[in-house]
Amino acid sequence: MKQECTTHHRHIQHLLNVITTNPDHLAIYTNGSSCTPHYRCKPHTGAAFLVTHLGKHIHNEARGLGPQATSFDAELFSAALAANRILDVLPTHVHRTTHIHYFIDNTAAIDKVYDMSKHPGQLNSILFHDATDKLLSTYPDISVTIHWCPSHKGIPGNEHVDQLAHAAVLLPHSIPSTITWLRSTAHRRTLQHWQQEWVSKNCINSSRYALTTLPTYTLHLVLQKFTETRHIQSHLLQCITGHAFMGKYYQRFIPNESPLCPCDNTTIQTRRHVLLHCPIHNHARSFLREASPSLQLSFILSTVKGWWALISFLKHSCAFIKQDGPQMVFDPG
Repeated sequence: MKQECTTHHRHIQHLLNVITTNPDHLAIYTNGSSCTPHYRCKPHTGAAFLVTHLGKHIHNEARGLGPQATSFDAELFSAALAANRILDVLPTHVHRTTHIHYFIDNTAAIDKVYDMSKHPGQLNSILFHDATDKLLSTYPDISVTIHWCPSHKGIPGNEHVDQLAHAAVLLPHSIPSTITWLRSTAHRRTLQHWQQEWVSKNCINSSRYALTTLPTYTLHLVLQKFTETRHIQSHLLQCITGHAFMGKYYQRFIPNESPLCPCDNTTIQTRRHVLLHCPIHNHARSFLREASPSLQLSFILSTVKGWWALISFLKHSCAFIKQDGPQMVFDPG
């Protein structure tokens, strides 16, 4: 990935050398910025664009978007603003223009800037699309190209427009709340409430080993790479949370079921007993020992290595399966 970025940076530098020496080319740098000014308590957003010809600045503009827009909104807004303003710049430009190059340092904005489908920044995409179509209709000999420009790599135009966008966060604004901002704010507040609720309540004993971190929207690394069957996945999660087919669970939720382990019909069938001591599963316990030679339950239930070992244990044993219940046909997908 680093090599690809380096190669692309060299390509951009070569392209800029061509643009800055060819009078038929115009370069447009766009940028959005979001930061918290020292005298304000909320992040504010600004957008700016810069037009250069032969390496010289010929036009720039900056706008403040206020506290209820994201940097993604600002990136798209700056591109849409530039596309509309270039229609005013070209008639006064003394040189004949055949190529216009947009340099945007945000890949998400590049993906959406000409996308007319429904998405949070659709309005700015429509404005960019319509202005660019009008430009190409008015000047059929002009070509328009959008480039990804690496940020903070010493590219003069990108560095200058970044400063303009950063300063624009202090400008007056009249932009209403954007969909992107509303979604990100709802996402953040929901997660904060979830985490506060989690901290305020003690985990039950069966979960205290495995659920050691605050909840997030990010899927666990093991589940991201999980390739086993669905019933193995469900048994894994049941084991982790303690809501599994075992005597300890029956004691609390299904009192008419026997809580005793069938290995001796005397011992309460707890998760610890099933994983560490039950002789019924001795043949599969070697997988757990590979991850934790001393069979530390906290390690097995709370680490990535422990989860993979637990998956192998479940795959090669009948642990946490209701033996006397109806046979289930599991979807191997």
